[in-house]
Amino acid sequence: MASVDDFSALIGPPTKQPPIVDWKSLESEVGLVFPADYKELMSRYSEMVIDDFLGLRIPHPGLYSERSQRENALSVLEDLIFDDEDELTYIDERGNCYTGPILSIYPEVGGLYLWGSTNNGDYCLWLTDQDPGNWIVYITRGDIWWNFPGPLLDFLVGLLSGTVRCPLFPNGGLSRTFKEYGRGDR
Repeated sequence: MASVDDFSALIGPPTKQPPIVDWKSLESEVGLVFPADYKELMSRYSEMVIDDFLGLRIPHPGLYSERSQRENALSVLEDLIFDDEDELTYIDERGNCYTGPILSIYPEVGGLYLWGSTNNGDYCLWLTDQDPGNWIVYITRGDIWWNFPGPLLDFLVGLLSGTVRCPLFPNGGLSRTFKEYGRGDR
């Protein structure tokens, strides 16, 4: 299992002071307990963009909006609501497509929850679970879905080290450049 130290070794040390997140209050508001690796990452790094492509969001009520984190999540995720679709199109690491079941969306139990996005419009999500250690990473551009069956840090470290390839990302992976954003940067 990858650690924040593994991530730092690949991408470099933090460049900004991250906002202090009251995780207990936030988790109470959204009704989810976030994975430990994500909380550790976001306690060390601020909101960031990796490779001028992949943006990681930090759940901080009031950071960029007066809306609550729950309202922000619901607003973004409403674009993913599946109308009359019976199944989704998935892609595997080799580029093979297949159909599979529709996924639930937050606030449904076990629903998708946003952790980031890409500059070409991909949604970066978790498929949540009662046990935050079991959350699965999903990436979608809306018409095609791909998943990584492990924790977020394993996914990020894998992309940065070249051991994980996401067929929806250009070149399948990421370079080791990043930029952090603080409160006054946006």
